[in-house]
Formats: sequence, structure tokens, C-alpha cells
Amino acid sequence: FIRSATGRMQMFLDEGVQILQNIIRDKGVSPQTKVNGIQILFNQCKVWTEQTDILERLRALEEAEKQ
Repeated sequence: FIRSATGRMQMFLDEGVQILQNIIRDKGVSPQTKVNGIQILFNQCKVWTEQTDILERLRALEEAEKQ
């Protein structure tokens, strides 16, 4: 169930980022809304960067253990 829900959410990641980018670039949107959009992008990017780094380190440890 969780994998299925995660897969469905991943299908909308690109569209979600595009919507946030449009909000940030829209001159009619309030500055606070733009800041909120930027904060969302930065926070999520940070989480994904940390997770990617952890996964890369884990793979390296697993490969080193095999040798």
C-alpha cells in the first residue's frame, strides 16, 4: 500500500515543482506566498539531497563489505 501511494505521488513531483515555480514567478502573487513556495522547494530539496547522500553511502558500505 505504501509503495503504491509513493509511486502515485512521485508521478506528480514534476508537475508540483512546476506549479511552485509558476507561483514564485507570478508578479500577481504576494511576496509571502512566494517565500512560502521557495521555502517548500528548499526544504524538500534538502531532504532529498540528504536521503540521496545516505543511500550512496549505504551502497558504498555494502559494496565494501562484499569485498
